Amino acid sequence: KMGGTYFRSFSSDTNRDGAAGTARFGYNDENLGINLKVTKIDEDFDPVDGFNPRNGFHRWDIDVSRMWRAEKDLHWYRSLRLRTSYGRGVRVPEGDFFSRIWSTGVRVRLQNNHLLRFDYKSERHLEEHIQLDPFADRTMSVRYEIGKERLFRWGIGYHWGRVEDSDLGQWDASIDWDSRDGRWRSRFNYGLRQQNFDLQPDRDVHQWDVSISRLLSGEKWMVLRWAQRAGDESLENFSNFSFVFRLKTAKGRRGQELFLILGDPGAREMRTKVMLKYVLPFTF
Repeated sequence: KMGGTYFRSFSSDTNRDGAAGTARFGYNDENLGINLKVTKIDEDFDPVDGFNPRNGFHRWDIDVSRMWRAEKDLHWYRSLRLRTSYGRGVRVPEGDFFSRIWSTGVRVRLQNNHLLRFDYKSERHLEEHIQLDPFADRTMSVRYEIGKERLFRWGIGYHWGRVEDSDLGQWDASIDWDSRDGRWRSRFNYGLRQQNFDLQPDRDVHQWDVSISRLLSGEKWMVLRWAQRAGDESLENFSNFSFVFRLKTAKGRRGQELFLILGDPGAREMRTKVMLKYVLPFTF
């Protein structure tokens, strides 16, 4: 399969007049997956109505996964999936290094349908606004999830390692619930991030994210979302509420979509703005 995205910002300010794009190529069946993603963002791509964390780079990533399914009742697991990925990015137009990441992991679906995950990641990345030398991060994580295909589901995980010259320990928990008719859906996520820095004060950060969705029909739904982060005063703490109403034409998965957004679902502060978003899919 192939896919991609393209964004273009137009502005009289030359620092905001640029483009960004992503191309995806992949092969996936029940047991094997091979996916390649190429991303390029111009130096001057900085749209005023969106959040763009980094610009001026070219990056490629490849991900390979393989699944094995156990014969029924002969093993303690239902399926086992191994995956590994590698990515590298450079600045444009200079071509200087800014990131390299390698990760691997295993997903085990147990006979009781619970999910157990282990992951390892090694990343070298340049953050010049923090320091001139690249960071060398290494992290591991484990997560256990219960309730797949049930109305009530929950999961808990722990993430630890070395991140940006600090010792990291991070807990995360999630609780999901769907009504029997599927018209009501609620999602709750909580995270506690603890970092012990070599040369800076330690940080403890709490973050909550709660959303409630109401399906009005097959083409209409709305979402209320509240997110909050609190902790170390040196970070950008925020509390944010937003409302999204979505209308889709009845043409299957590729129908046109219209969104009415009050507030800003991705903002780090309360924003009293109103936005209309129109999505027109196409294939070639």
